[in-house]
Amino acid sequence: MTLFGLHIIDVIVIFVYFSWVFWIGYRSMKRIKNQEDFFLGGRKFGRLIATFTMFGQGTSAENAVGATTQVKQMGISGIMLSTFSNFFYLPVYFFAAQWYRRLRVLTMSSYYELRYKSQNIAAIYSVAQAFFFIVVISIGFLTMSKTIMAITPKTVEQMTDAQKSEYSQALRLEALENTDYSVLSQAERDELAELRILKPRRFFSHFNKSTLIIGLAFIVMIYAIGGGLEAAAKTDVLQSILTLFLTVLFIPFGFAKINSTFGSEGVLGAFQTMHKVLPEMVFDVFGSPANAEMTWYLMLAFGVLTLPNVLCQANQLVVAGAAKDDKTARVSFVDGMLIKRFATVMWGLIGMIILVLFYTNNADPDMMWGLATRELLGSLGIGLAGLMVACLMSALMSTADAHMITVSGLLTDGVYKKYFPNKAEKEYVFVGRIFCCLYLIGGVAMAIFSKDFWSVFKYLMTLNFTFAAPFLMGILWRRANAKAAWATVFVSGIITVLLPLVAPAVGLNKHEALLKVNRSQELSIRYIASSFDVAECDEAILRWKEQNTRGQAEGPCPEALAEGQEFEKVIASKERAIFWDNISAEKDEQGNLVKKGDGMLKADMLLLYCIGVPLEKFAFPLLETLRYVTQFLLSFGTFIIVALLTKPQSKDGLDHFYGRLRTPSHADHEKDAQEMALTEADPNRFNDQKLFANSSWEINRWHVYDTKGVIRILFFVVMIYVALFAVVKIGG
Repeated sequence: MTLFGLHIIDVIVIFVYFSWVFWIGYRSMKRIKNQEDFFLGGRKFGRLIATFTMFGQGTSAENAVGATTQVKQMGISGIMLSTFSNFFYLPVYFFAAQWYRRLRVLTMSSYYELRYKSQNIAAIYSVAQAFFFIVVISIGFLTMSKTIMAITPKTVEQMTDAQKSEYSQALRLEALENTDYSVLSQAERDELAELRILKPRRFFSHFNKSTLIIGLAFIVMIYAIGGGLEAAAKTDVLQSILTLFLTVLFIPFGFAKINSTFGSEGVLGAFQTMHKVLPEMVFDVFGSPANAEMTWYLMLAFGVLTLPNVLCQANQLVVAGAAKDDKTARVSFVDGMLIKRFATVMWGLIGMIILVLFYTNNADPDMMWGLATRELLGSLGIGLAGLMVACLMSALMSTADAHMITVSGLLTDGVYKKYFPNKAEKEYVFVGRIFCCLYLIGGVAMAIFSKDFWSVFKYLMTLNFTFAAPFLMGILWRRANAKAAWATVFVSGIITVLLPLVAPAVGLNKHEALLKVNRSQELSIRYIASSFDVAECDEAILRWKEQNTRGQAEGPCPEALAEGQEFEKVIASKERAIFWDNISAEKDEQGNLVKKGDGMLKADMLLLYCIGVPLEKFAFPLLETLRYVTQFLLSFGTFIIVALLTKPQSKDGLDHFYGRLRTPSHADHEKDAQEMALTEADPNRFNDQKLFANSSWEINRWHVYDTKGVIRILFFVVMIYVALFAVVKIGG
């Protein structure tokens, strides 16, 4: 018996899961008494809940599903990109989590007000981060809906007449795409061009995308708006465990399917089949031709220079600030990220399994996870497909609920409370719940109506450069002041936020001087031929012979390959737009093709070009590296220069701020209040902890606990890379 394309047992599993989630939300709602209870769970989370809250808010459905896309587009090196920054991020997180907890504020916006004594900076930051997280969750909603739609397909008989017609067009498009273009007649070429524009769907679900997205948002709204962060955190424990279960669930079934399909045996046999079927470049951790432009210096620049951007994201303080004390915050913050990175390696393995089994079944990689779930688990009829749906939904909801509380806290504490002070706690909690609803409505609307998520997402990422320097320098440097913060928001905001948005609107995307491209480069890499490479070479030889009979062949005929033979592969990188995401063309009123830049203007690159940097001569990785360097220097350079040229803030206010940062937080709220009272009376009582006693740099000495923590982190980071290399080397 089936319902919406799912076995009835799968439906029961999903129903039981959501019943449990609603019960958690109801129980937590009864304990909400004030803002701290709603936004930070009463600051009482132990290591288990805090760890899984960190893992849950940083892990969504698109992380697992997106691994398939990364492996398809870049090979396993795409997973390497996700883990490389750990060498820089995680040790810093270990110290940053202590800052977040010891600040003892409700939201990150309160930090900007506390440090710079400016309500307006706090309000601007709150609004910018709210937009950022709306885009983040909209991407999660879209990914989740596509996966569930792939798990619940209609048969051809169940399609409407219109869907059957579109399905036929999709089959025709696939047939034309798989035919050598040179042998198509003019009529067939015209038909192919028209079908590419129409983009007919081959796949139809029992569920409508918009209905799914609204339903998911409604579920999150019910339990998290009622119970606040406590409900979100408690559900995150189960949701995170389910997400990890999702990670390993595919592997044994995937291996079994590979072995039965290709005649191999055991785990080693499945790995050997992967190496035989997939091109060897998929297993290149470094320097894959599919990702050849991702050089070591670009990865280094990304890992180091974007770290301040991550530190100033509002959700970081919420997770660490909810821990019962700063030691719990430090350990659980890092542990949650380590678990995610180990899971990322497994997602890469699952991506390779799915590619081996289902690459030819669906051209859209976002749908392949759903296809694999239906084929591998749904056919068993024992509830595993339903459990997979619950796992994917839980991964999304664990992120949505944490981000929802983050945004709600920002707008309540950073905007509403600043302009409507001295209201009752119940009113602020009520307003927070209203902002939760608005956040989800915004995410749903963007998921349903937006056509270009990623350009908007990349644009909003630059907002963090605007606030990164005021955050980090405010923690580490006494000379940081409000004038420096405002100057940074103004300068960095114009270059990285305002100009990129305005330029296309005023037609600069069609200005010839801004349509420059960089130089291409060729890379030559030697590989051992797999069956995939042999088939690809045979197809190239056949295509050359067909063209040769018509006198259209170029160059010599490719040499045949044998499986296991060493061969050289030359990859030519594409020319890239320097000042835009891409360059496309459209017809004007006279029917002439007119080039235009797509996406947002890269105003930082325009700045470099105006001062004489020969950008056209640079390869793509150097251009991207220069972007990170320029954005970093704009933000931090502006901040430091203005801070040095203006007066610092009052000494008493700074002493109290840094005294707070050095006062350990305690799980016992009364004891913590007593310690803070002592610090208020003598804000310099912990000044012996300063590394540079007579300087303006507020850097603490390392203790044995700090050293042990960093060594532990680096050990597990190395183990992540060991696991990654094991995945790609076994069976090779």
